[in-house]
Amino acid sequence: MTYIRQILIGLCKHTYVCGYADDILLLAPTVSALQHLLNVCQSELQCLDMAINAKKYVCTRFGSRYKQPCSNLPTSDGREIVWCENVRYLGVHVVSSKTFTCSLSNAKRSLYRSFYTQFLVELVTLRLRLL
Repeated sequence: MTYIRQILIGLCKHTYVCGYADDILLLAPTVSALQHLLNVCQSELQCLDMAINAKKYVCTRFGSRYKQPCSNLPTSDGREIVWCENVRYLGVHVVSSKTFTCSLSNAKRSLYRSFYTQFLVELVTLRLRLL
């Protein structure tokens, strides 16, 4: 953690890096601050002989201008990180909107699927017992 703090010294105020295992979440108040934060992370990853996989990274926006078109963020290897309306981070689906919003529809679907699967197993077991 100390290593990450040293890297982030001198960055724009209100920029944040959240990490868990190999997942990284970059938060910034503006697109230009996000690009700067991405560049810092890329340069540090290059020093560690690692790179960002642009296919797995996406951006989303919150606030009054969330619907405004925005240029994709270029990476150091010439690829682009695209903008999308729904981001999944650690199993939570975050939706681009005027305010910070999480979608629970995927969690509900998963819960219902596991419930009905267990219910059907119990029903079949009960039916076999009756026979």
